[in-house]
Amino acid sequence: MTTDAFLADCRARLAFDLLSNTWNAVVIWALRDGPRRPVELRQRIGGISSKVLTETLRRLQFNGLVERQADPGAPSRVEYRLTALGRTLLAPIDAVGAWAFEHGDDVMAAQEAACRPSSLSTTSKPLSHPTDPGDEFSRPHPSHLRRGTTRRKDDVMSADTRLEELGVSGLGEVDESAFSGLAERHRRELHVHCYRMLGSFDDAEDTVQETFLRAWRRRETFEGRSTFRAWLYRIATNACLDLLAKRRPEPATGGEVLWLQPYPDRLLDELPAGDADEPETVAVARETIELAYLVAVQHLAPRPRAALILRDVVGWPAKDVAELLGDSVNSVNSALQRARAGMREHLPTERQDWTGSEEDAGTRELVRRYTDASVATDIPALAAMLRDDVRCSMPPTPGLYVGRDAVVNDWVESGFEGMKGLRAVLTSVNRQPAVAFYLWREQEGAYLPLTIDVLRVTGGAISEIVTFHDDQFPRLGVPERLPADGTE
Repeated sequence: MTTDAFLADCRARLAFDLLSNTWNAVVIWALRDGPRRPVELRQRIGGISSKVLTETLRRLQFNGLVERQADPGAPSRVEYRLTALGRTLLAPIDAVGAWAFEHGDDVMAAQEAACRPSSLSTTSKPLSHPTDPGDEFSRPHPSHLRRGTTRRKDDVMSADTRLEELGVSGLGEVDESAFSGLAERHRRELHVHCYRMLGSFDDAEDTVQETFLRAWRRRETFEGRSTFRAWLYRIATNACLDLLAKRRPEPATGGEVLWLQPYPDRLLDELPAGDADEPETVAVARETIELAYLVAVQHLAPRPRAALILRDVVGWPAKDVAELLGDSVNSVNSALQRARAGMREHLPTERQDWTGSEEDAGTRELVRRYTDASVATDIPALAAMLRDDVRCSMPPTPGLYVGRDAVVNDWVESGFEGMKGLRAVLTSVNRQPAVAFYLWREQEGAYLPLTIDVLRVTGGAISEIVTFHDDQFPRLGVPERLPADGTE
């Protein structure tokens, strides 16, 4: 084909359209080594939301480039693989990728220079992004489509719309009661956001209160250029960064996060439903609230931590994160890459096999056996359920035990085998199975709270136990005490 033929041939334009979409080429390239589950694709790609990944896979499937295969034994488990046609695109994508690696920084530098006021004459206007609908740079970053960040009429309404309902033109005209009503709609998701940043339920609670106070005091500064929700997220993130600067000037080290606290599933259920019917969306929300993720995040410096959570979890575009942090887009992208590398260092290697879902009968049976053996203080039975590389900790008490032998020795030395009078109640914390243990207290004539074990299950065995003290019971929604007969 001659060069000019590209201008008219519809097949050429079709190919260009396929490659011009940011995620088409990325997903095809991620599948080059063989079939992968959606959760594995997200982990390999990084920075793609479940919603965008689902849409991309459907688009590629429609064009005959990938095929979807469900596991006959578990229909909810699906894999995607490249078709023969899809594999023919690997060479062109590789060539484009090589060009991007060599010249990508130059393109971003040109964009920043074009938008920088100092680089323009006094009579010229700042250059805007291209407006050609076919130009990828004119589109919102795909991460805008993450769960909870798209504008849905039912739960993420713009501030202007709400203000119109109140009959006012700005937040300065809203009284405290009306403002509180606007803010309270976002309390739970802001609390979860701050919890991811801080790792502490209590600190997140204090930070959300500080966020609402700052927002009320600064309400007249809200200009409506973003949604009210996004404005609150900015304030909340800055409040988290301020707290981290004062209380925790250094990130966690050595695998221990002594300030870690659990987050009850019953409160996570209050989050906006969003795309809860999408399995990939549910998986993302689950992964980024599990304790292993929280621990890994706490090992990051505050600003890369904020960049990671805002980009990969909340779904903000890099330019918005850069504005919040007062950095350039290049600086944010660099911080994001460092953060992702840090997460890979501290996350479990078997991340795709994290705790099974509620429908995972094997996990339920393992948790039941763990509960029975714990109540019976049967250490050999418990040891048989542990992986060789199991980890065990008990924040805020210092001490991290790694390996079956180390964990079992700690149980033996602490006198656990001789403990009698235990009862247990199953619950769920951070989207993980958990067991609340109670100890018989003769003076009270009842079983009173003792500890909470939160389990991570990998490959049919327990790979991590995080134990919390009895002060965490009240927010879990479990009984304050159990009667003498062990019934609730």
